Amino acid sequence: EVILDGARVWPPEDGRFPASVIRSPAPAADAVRVSFGSCRWAAPAHGEPDPVGPDALDTLAAALAADPAAVRPDVLLLLGDQVYADETSQA
Repeated sequence: EVILDGARVWPPEDGRFPASVIRSPAPAADAVRVSFGSCRWAAPAHGEPDPVGPDALDTLAAALAADPAAVRPDVLLLLGDQVYADETSQA
């Protein structure tokens, strides 16, 4: 949770995703599951057309939100520009 000036601001009460969780691999893990992302497209505001569609991280987040017991990556590796700020939504 994020508390700001005594009020909870994250996760939002009406959010579609569960609360954030920080997990670490088991100390004896002999394998590490890595999710890789690069050059994310900034999704348009709700109701605007999306010429690209959901990116890999949006898809991963939706899948994990739909099944909180699903196997999660141990590490998220983000390389490159994560949001193209020169191509933003109208909002």
